[in-house]
Amino acid sequence: MSYAYSVSDPIAKLLPAGTEIPYGTAEGGGFGISVSPIDGGEGIAVYWQQSDTGWVYLKEDKGYSRHVIKGAPNEFCVRAKQDLGHNVHVWFGQRTPMGLPESVHYFSDSDGRMRIAAIKSGGSFIFTHPELHEGPYKIERLISLEGATTPMQIDDPTTPMNLTSMLSADRSTVTIELHEHNRALGHIILDAAALDQVIEKLGELRMQMRDQVATEIPSGIGLPSIVDPAWRTHMPPHSSIPGPSLALRHPGFGWVSFIFPSTEARAIAEWLMRATSQGQDR
Repeated sequence: MSYAYSVSDPIAKLLPAGTEIPYGTAEGGGFGISVSPIDGGEGIAVYWQQSDTGWVYLKEDKGYSRHVIKGAPNEFCVRAKQDLGHNVHVWFGQRTPMGLPESVHYFSDSDGRMRIAAIKSGGSFIFTHPELHEGPYKIERLISLEGATTPMQIDDPTTPMNLTSMLSADRSTVTIELHEHNRALGHIILDAAALDQVIEKLGELRMQMRDQVATEIPSGIGLPSIVDPAWRTHMPPHSSIPGPSLALRHPGFGWVSFIFPSTEARAIAEWLMRATSQGQDR
């Protein structure tokens, strides 16, 4: 398990909307440290952001040997590989991701106001203020950074049973296991087509449940966002249909189609045009 702790300088409330929150400086009171395992337990890599210094601790028969490497995060990783022969990971990277991000997570406070966006691209993370709001706030949220190969567990507090799911090493199948008292009762292996059917059926059942999906974004949640999704539109096929349809491709849930009444479609188009022009002006 990796660990990172970062504190920015106390300037967040001075930043305009959409601005990247900078790493803290030693002079301004900022702090950032990254701790990561090396090659499946061969050692530990520690990096201190404000000093541009990292330490590699490698296991030996009688403890650990310490290796000090000076340089920016990317330089630290390169030199650790060149000098010590080990791949190391640091949670601090290039200041601005290059190209399209791999993922974007939005985080709201307890009042439902979007406060922070976490943007990942390659080995780098940046955090921004998507909107401006006055006053202090607190957000606690976990983000899965390890990818879909990390096992997922679903526990039912009313029974001793739980479900776990795991992606295969070649990413071609998913295994779902049923456990009782930590003992596996059985499992099923699904390829992409079979998993699509399960997801579709679960979605249909979810729509019929008494407890419906919230009509507003719940406060305090992280909102994963798909960057540049494929989309298709269709005109109403019949006069009874109130407006055009918009289908969006989600890489996990497949194609999802929505029909917008004409007034709503125009409102969305106008808002997107305004947001796009404002983004170009930044």
